[in-house]
Amino acid sequence: MVAAASLAWTTAALTVASLAEEWPPRLIVAGPIGMGAGLFGIAALMVPGPVAALLFPICLVGIGIGAAWAFVAQRVMSGAKANEENIAAASVATVQQAGIALGAAVAGLVANASGLGSALHSGAVHRAAFWVPMTFVVVALAAAMIGLRLNLMARRSRPQRTIAANSALR
Repeated sequence: MVAAASLAWTTAALTVASLAEEWPPRLIVAGPIGMGAGLFGIAALMVPGPVAALLFPICLVGIGIGAAWAFVAQRVMSGAKANEENIAAASVATVQQAGIALGAAVAGLVANASGLGSALHSGAVHRAAFWVPMTFVVVALAAAMIGLRLNLMARRSRPQRTIAANSALR
């Protein structure tokens, strides 16, 4: 299943890499929405199964990541101030690693709150199998909202960059 998510992520990233300029802003929002839909599918299908039914939602999570991640990183780096490009590039990896650590901690807290911390019985496992991915649906939807905000900020800064570039040419 993890390999399927990785393959979906890689395939999506390669597929969207050469799209026209109007696509990145759309994918910065659509990617997290796809991830949220996939996580919702995982939460809904994890307990009743079958395991094979999880393949599609897991791939949807990978597709969402692959479709959006490179464009988010590109937007962060292209938005850096002059002489701060290296800091922006390093921040992408730093924030990604911090997000992974925070996500693992939140998943552990949600699993424990679902009852996995006290005993390993089927009710606790079922609750955790539902609530851990559902928690991250909220995070994916928040990422989509942040993507919308990022797109608005990029649109607003374009005229200012054009004015600054024209002033520099004079």
